[in-house]
Amino acid sequence: MTATPHHHTLRSIIDLAEGPREGALLVVGEPGIGKTRLLSEAVDGTPVPSTMVRTNPHEAAYAMSGLESVLVGLSMHLAPDLERRAASMAEGPGQELDAAHHVLDVIQAMRLPATLLLVDDVDRMDAHSQAVLGLVAGRLLHTGLRLVVTARTMSASAPLGGIPRRELRPLPPDVLADEVRDPGHEPSESTVRVLSTYCRGNPSLLREHLERLDPDQARGDAWLQLPPRGGSWSAVLTAPILDGLDARQRTALDVVALSSLAHPLVLGLVDSGLPGAVDELVDEGVLSRRGQHVAFRDARLRSRIYWSQSSASRREGHARLAAAARGRSEHLEAWHGSFDGEPVGVEALLRSAVGLVASGDVAAAVELAERALQRVEHVDRHLDTIIGLCSQLLRHGEVVLAARYSHHPQVVDITATQALRLAFFELVHEMVTSQQLVDDQVRALAELHAGNAPDTAAGLQLAAAWFRAERWETAEARALLPSTAATEGRLSDKTVDQLGITIAALDAIDGVKSTEGATVTGLGSLDGSEPAPLLMQARAHSLAERHGEARDLFNIVLHYPTALDPVWTDLARLGAVGNEVAAGQFRRARECATAWDPDSPWAGLRSSGQLYVRAWIQYSVGRTDDADEVLQRSSELASLEGAPATMARALALRGTIALLRGDADTSVTLLRQVTGYAARFRNPTLLRQWADYAEACVATGRHREATRLLSSLEARQAAHPSRWAALAIARMRALTAEGEASLPLFTAAAGLFEPGESPYEQGRTLAVMATRLTALGHAHEGARARTLAVAAFDIAGATGWAVRGASEHGIEATPVRDQLSDEEWVVATHVKDGLRTRDIAAAMFMSVRTVELRLTAIYRRIGVASRSELVAEMLREGG
Repeated sequence: MTATPHHHTLRSIIDLAEGPREGALLVVGEPGIGKTRLLSEAVDGTPVPSTMVRTNPHEAAYAMSGLESVLVGLSMHLAPDLERRAASMAEGPGQELDAAHHVLDVIQAMRLPATLLLVDDVDRMDAHSQAVLGLVAGRLLHTGLRLVVTARTMSASAPLGGIPRRELRPLPPDVLADEVRDPGHEPSESTVRVLSTYCRGNPSLLREHLERLDPDQARGDAWLQLPPRGGSWSAVLTAPILDGLDARQRTALDVVALSSLAHPLVLGLVDSGLPGAVDELVDEGVLSRRGQHVAFRDARLRSRIYWSQSSASRREGHARLAAAARGRSEHLEAWHGSFDGEPVGVEALLRSAVGLVASGDVAAAVELAERALQRVEHVDRHLDTIIGLCSQLLRHGEVVLAARYSHHPQVVDITATQALRLAFFELVHEMVTSQQLVDDQVRALAELHAGNAPDTAAGLQLAAAWFRAERWETAEARALLPSTAATEGRLSDKTVDQLGITIAALDAIDGVKSTEGATVTGLGSLDGSEPAPLLMQARAHSLAERHGEARDLFNIVLHYPTALDPVWTDLARLGAVGNEVAAGQFRRARECATAWDPDSPWAGLRSSGQLYVRAWIQYSVGRTDDADEVLQRSSELASLEGAPATMARALALRGTIALLRGDADTSVTLLRQVTGYAARFRNPTLLRQWADYAEACVATGRHREATRLLSSLEARQAAHPSRWAALAIARMRALTAEGEASLPLFTAAAGLFEPGESPYEQGRTLAVMATRLTALGHAHEGARARTLAVAAFDIAGATGWAVRGASEHGIEATPVRDQLSDEEWVVATHVKDGLRTRDIAAAMFMSVRTVELRLTAIYRRIGVASRSELVAEMLREGG
């Protein structure tokens, strides 16, 4: 299935359409979010007969008009007596159930095949039709219908409010950019990023804003006037809130709308009644508090109110607020003062923008920056402040915005440090958003300015080298490093340390046992500066299989004593995920991944590598179909990025997934391809496909191929020794041995593991050992090994493998569903989907303690002792 912005909801619709049972689904989302498009994709994406009905809101005054449209959509004529029922329903309530039974009788008489019925904007349908459809939706058995309806909103007490629902959420900026791309009119990503604040993830409103821009503004070559002026979509989206305001509240909002952040004290100096009105609006959810300030909860409402005022009214309001803010709020004084007709204080606006980003108010900072740069006359006078703004944006994960403001300054009088720092922002933007890097450009800039700014030049080269290192392109990374001879005595101690750590990391990627090199002492470096050296050292330790030391350093970064910027938190979590995966600690890896802030710009960036991480999470909990689907998208994106390492990792994981599913032939096919990629990576621990490949070969009778693979890994281990390879070789030796002679080798392989060492790899070794023991007639010993394997997988958090191991015991299926209450069944289903206890609590509006009590009762009733065993029971009976 093609990935779309609302992929999971589309998949739910198609699963319902193609499933064995009739059912209903409600899709909720605001106007313009993409409900109609989603239904059209569902029609195109399912092979079952389908029909889509669009509600006509002008017919809402006519009882049963909506239901008539639905029936006509099913190629039916309105039953003759249904009009009479409509008339009686219009006279009073109570007839809906009779009408619903009549509709069901008519539909059942048609003996429809599995049919998908899609009704768009059902909440705009007449009330009688909604009531009947709500009753029909709960009685679809034997009708053949799979009913999907969409609505702007739907309360739980509404006629259709009780059926399962999916919500279409706002789209993140990168997805928004994809939605509005047009071959003849493609806006820049930075323009989309700026406007996304005022769209709240709504693609229809974004298109409306873009249509109002000049071509230069759309391309990102000219600054924007903010807030943007809306149109028809803005009116539709904000009308429900505006209609609920009284005159006093509207007057207060007129003043608050003049700035992205407002200060109650300043407002009170303009009008003593404003703070009280603001408090009411905060209580009603129209405004929200941000520290000492208040702001619109929905920036779209602010835009509409701002532009609904006359220009004269706005100028008068700005003048009064500027006077009130003088000496009380630097950024409000700078902002409002820039509208009073006097020369704009560009430096004051830019300084205020820097401070706002540092405090986390990026949207407010962008308004000040855009206004300042629209009116700047001499950029070179403000270059250091612009660089400071870009630095703060980058540290908060706003890569696109940092590049936006670093790209425009065109100056002649520029220092080496300034030139290199501006180049750094562009470099990070290219590395993060397009996954590309022009090495020659980095080297040229560094050589040009190294004489005047050696540390800054070296920092640029180190950043580029780490980008190459993360792609396992070690030769290219080494070529980017500053020459030790050329920089000797000219670099700071900190930069020299970072250079040493980088070299150690590259050695680890290449499988070279290097000297310890530079090492950052964790606690000794907690001086309040950026934790980059700690993060670099943690990554180097992880690559060198020093997982415990890496874990400690990642934790230090995550608990840094000073206020951490999001960039360091996100990079530390990403590094920690990779470290725990390599250590065979899947549960810890998932905890690191799920702790990411979903609103973080860094977490939301799409790349083949991040897609790989998402796929791995699905694989680790046994959701192999989802994982394989995401891995295929990761491979496609990796091909566009020119990232062979990610392509190889995706193939390797797909091969492992095929093995987990029991499809050894497909596993062999996939892992053969990985071996082709492996030739360019000398270190055998990077891809780790070797033991899986051997297992798949043995399972399919390809013993010679497995033996050749073992010899190849043994040769690599001799040249580039590693702990993981030693464990894998022991398992492969046992796998490739035949008959009873293999059993001592399996015992030896299982005995190699130190306490707590890679429970996932230990489980894999015990699992194949159990299979061999059982095949040779040692059923009791095989069952014991299988039990130990499941326990190891459970400790690791490798849910998919634990479920497979439990199912291979051959225990008769337990009717889980029949033994649980509805609420307990929902909890168990969430467990099967891989949710943690606190996530289940949030999804079910329970306390964590209540979920824990429910789980205890479920375990006792079903007779299991862990989540993995519960999931195994549910999957075994198809639950």
